[in-house]
Amino acid sequence: MQPMRWPTVIAALRPRLWREVPTPPAEPGALLPIRRGPGPLSRVLPRMASALPPPPPSGVCRHSRLHLRSYGIAATTTSMSPRGEEAESPGKEAEKEEKEVKEMMEEMRKMRKSDPLRILFCGSDMFSCASLRALHTESERHPELIRSIDVVVRPGKRTGRGNKIIQHPPLRDLAMELGLPVHERDTFTGWNMPPEINIIIAVSFGLFVPPRLLRQAQYGGLNVHPSILPDLRGPAPLQHTLLAGRKYTGVTLQTLDVHEFDHGVVLARSPRVAIDDREDFASLLAKVTPLGAGLLVTGLKQGAHVPLVLEGEVEGNKKKALHLLLQPLRVTTPATMATITTTTTIEGTPLVHAPKITKQDHQLRPSNIAQIWLRWRALGSLWFWSRDRKGQRKRVIINTMSGPPFGDPQRLPRPADAVISPADYTNNTNTNNDNYNTPSITPSPSLAQKLANTTTRYADPDSLGPISPYLIPFEDDDDEANTPPPPPPPPPPPPPSSDTDTSTATAHEPPRGTTYLLLWVPKRDPKTCYVGDCQLQTLKVEGDGAKSATQALQNFIVRVSADGEAVAVSTSII
Repeated sequence: MQPMRWPTVIAALRPRLWREVPTPPAEPGALLPIRRGPGPLSRVLPRMASALPPPPPSGVCRHSRLHLRSYGIAATTTSMSPRGEEAESPGKEAEKEEKEVKEMMEEMRKMRKSDPLRILFCGSDMFSCASLRALHTESERHPELIRSIDVVVRPGKRTGRGNKIIQHPPLRDLAMELGLPVHERDTFTGWNMPPEINIIIAVSFGLFVPPRLLRQAQYGGLNVHPSILPDLRGPAPLQHTLLAGRKYTGVTLQTLDVHEFDHGVVLARSPRVAIDDREDFASLLAKVTPLGAGLLVTGLKQGAHVPLVLEGEVEGNKKKALHLLLQPLRVTTPATMATITTTTTIEGTPLVHAPKITKQDHQLRPSNIAQIWLRWRALGSLWFWSRDRKGQRKRVIINTMSGPPFGDPQRLPRPADAVISPADYTNNTNTNNDNYNTPSITPSPSLAQKLANTTTRYADPDSLGPISPYLIPFEDDDDEANTPPPPPPPPPPPPPSSDTDTSTATAHEPPRGTTYLLLWVPKRDPKTCYVGDCQLQTLKVEGDGAKSATQALQNFIVRVSADGEAVAVSTSII
């Protein structure tokens, strides 16, 4: 196989790193600058400068015009003894090879020496705060590596009643605490960064850094992304890591691409971080945050931001020296970089995009109720549409809940079994209009059997004990403007007396085609209710405060009979 040549690698990378960058044409016959000096690199292989492609246009940064970030090469072992000559003894040959590799590594380290960094740091949240604090600490310890840091944050947003409170991003408060210059920008249009800046670092920022600024920075830009790129590109990688059911994640150090978010050259990756079945967003963020900060500082100390151009063919001991030099960063090779930019799977798992989390992502529907615990872990507070007995549509917000509490996955039903479709029941006809829209249904034989079996499973001594089923309207539509007008309000019911059995109250026929959510209320803890094996603890109905689950749903749910007979209705849970 023909040995790899760096000129070939550089030419292959050019369309990726410099496509469509508007700059003046290059001078004809210009060559890439190559760092030389006394040492093995200038003696072992001939200079191949004439074979190098022309440089990018003038006006780009001094180092980035080398077209090459740090890429490692897989380690191989090649004998340095010429063919036909008698090889030296194994011990002397190994010692000679080791010495030459060390000399080459030292030569390469000199090539990768960085000027003192003057950083423009762009960020917002706690993940970026850890990186900024680590950079500030490193600047105090090693000012020869990091000379200064300027911080860019987005302006604060007005929140609270009447939008009277301005909430600033956490990074702004940290920057002011550290005494760093702060620039508040919601756009880079018409803004010029301080002229001394020579590298831009963006961590959880949210604004695209334009090519104009990247070209002005001597070392371009870097980004720390909390996923194993190219998987989970986007602004919400940790949330979508949990939603996708990934068993591990990591942190990636990449360059800032001039056209797209999270499409830069991968420079380094952290070790994998395992994700267990109870991991939520907060705990996962706490795991990857220090990894991201450490990877960034290590990358700068190892010179990941400094391009490396070598003379001649990359083979033999030169290849081994390059691999050992870049190994601490686990840097990708040119071949694997090309694979990264075109791959659609990682270890057989399809790549997932990680778009911004919206209000609709928090909404529970019949189609995603099976993922209620997964969504709670990833997104936190959830909500769904329901209707009270007056026919008014309201948002029900889940404030606190807990996941499957039992070790046996077959002991309790899954949340997917909690959806009761119109095919699972028939409406009862009732001419009494005293309680408009109070459901009265007769379960189908299959639903009646399911209720009976589930009651038995919950009643297991190692489970929840005696338990009662309830129904609540469960709507899928997310269009608030499409809410039909409520029906006329019913007359007020007579006040209940102590000797009145409300479990047999007369009910009215419900709307046809209603989908219900099946809830279970244990007698030992009547303030909570279960959706399958997930416990709802506190809820908040739109327009009201947070209450215990059953108390919040008093005006929504009705009791159903689990014996297959006509459904009994109650205006209260207990």
